[in-house]
Amino acid sequence: SSLITGLLLSTAMKFPPMTLLFMTSSSLNPTLLTTMAILSAALGGWMGLNQTQVRKIMAFSSISHLGWMSIIIVYNPKLT
Repeated sequence: SSLITGLLLSTAMKFPPMTLLFMTSSSLNPTLLTTMAILSAALGGWMGLNQTQVRKIMAFSSISHLGWMSIIIVYNPKLT
């Protein structure tokens, strides 16, 4: 049960925001999207360093991964 919950938190919960971001990325300002992606990746990683609970680590990891995927969408959309 906890393995299935972890699987859902680490994979399935990232699909809707990534789909929405991919569909709207052509109309967004690339500089703004890059800035937000870098901040998301940096803050997600930095805030996750001091956590001891797995739930919080997974949350900050998801924030960081979404930042990395946002950077990829800006510079190489076909890769996503």
